[in-house]
Amino acid sequence: MPRLDDVLGGLPHETAVALLSELLAGLRVRLASLSLSAPVIGAESVGKIVDAVTANSAALSTLNLKGTGRCCLIGVDGVGLLSEALARNNTLTALDLGGNTLGVHGAVKVADALATNSTLTTLNLHENMIQDAGACHVARVLAANTRLTALELGHNGIRGKGAAHLAAALRRNTTLTRLDLRGNELYAETAQEFVEVLRTRPPPPGGSFTLLGVSLCQGSRDLRDLD
Repeated sequence: MPRLDDVLGGLPHETAVALLSELLAGLRVRLASLSLSAPVIGAESVGKIVDAVTANSAALSTLNLKGTGRCCLIGVDGVGLLSEALARNNTLTALDLGGNTLGVHGAVKVADALATNSTLTTLNLHENMIQDAGACHVARVLAANTRLTALELGHNGIRGKGAAHLAAALRRNTTLTRLDLRGNELYAETAQEFVEVLRTRPPPPGGSFTLLGVSLCQGSRDLRDLD
């Protein structure tokens, strides 16, 4: 029996999304995981998928809408619709939006949704060019968040200000166990801020914290299991 993604992959992407939306709407079983990897879908199509999933798949826990950086899956308008649904959702635990080049505006939308969502534990915003401004918005929400355990922010153009806000957020956040900042040009002073924060931060429920991608001196090393 052919795989669904193989069938959809042979269709024009708008046709594939329309068909997928109809299939999701007609499901008689609860969908636990959904992963899409087609080229740009667009806001209208994302809306169809979000509506179908929200209405008929209350058990959805994992949603993968990962792009490839150059080939975005949902776009900024699409993430706006998705963020509105995320703010109301109470089942999703893992969301992958990596490689969609959402920019600062997209980061703000996701951060605002994260502020009201109470179930998401894993969020991937890798390669979205959220830059310092977007990182500051994420950090603001992260400081008060009590559910998120893993946050991927690699290759986002984050430098001094954004990283400093993230380090400050970790002083208040006690649940995050993994933060990935690989591919960002962080300043040495900011790296030291992370070191100082993690030395005084209470251990998270998992017992350890992993920080990836903080540049120290001329090289790059990962800080693991700092209490």
